[in-house]
Amino acid sequence: EITSREPLHSQIMADYTKLILQDKVMVKPAGRVGPSLLGGCVRRLYYEWSGVPWDRDRQIDLKSRRLLDIRNLVHSYYQVLIVAALRLKGYTAYVEVAYDSDPFAGHIDIYFHPANDPSDLSVVDVKTMNAKRFESSSSPSKAVKKQLTAYMYSIKAKHGYIFTVNMENGEAKET
Repeated sequence: EITSREPLHSQIMADYTKLILQDKVMVKPAGRVGPSLLGGCVRRLYYEWSGVPWDRDRQIDLKSRRLLDIRNLVHSYYQVLIVAALRLKGYTAYVEVAYDSDPFAGHIDIYFHPANDPSDLSVVDVKTMNAKRFESSSSPSKAVKKQLTAYMYSIKAKHGYIFTVNMENGEAKET
């Protein structure tokens, strides 16, 4: 439904965002901490600003919204690629998994395990960043490590990986 004065591409992105988020329940259970807050997660803000219920009102300008939409699409693209690669190697892999495990609640980008050992869980957290930050980043920040550790703790994962993506050229690396 195009009724806005926003440019057409912005309206299309907004409609696409609604499709992506239509079944995503983002209401945080009372008394739970979202690990994405520990890592200063931009995607968490994206969901909040996209109108998905969180604790604060939606406040964002059109330019910022467009940048967050692009970031989310790139992030989702890499999630799909990683899950496909894991499945090709014989792993059982899941993307965007909601969990509620005291004291945390949130969504894990990817978790996987060998097909024959569901108890050997691993978590992958995808991080998108600009080229300058990507080039200067040789290891994850303490905040990102805390976020990954919280995800691992929540589902009792034995291994955790951070996959960083340069938003400007698509280059990616595991850190």
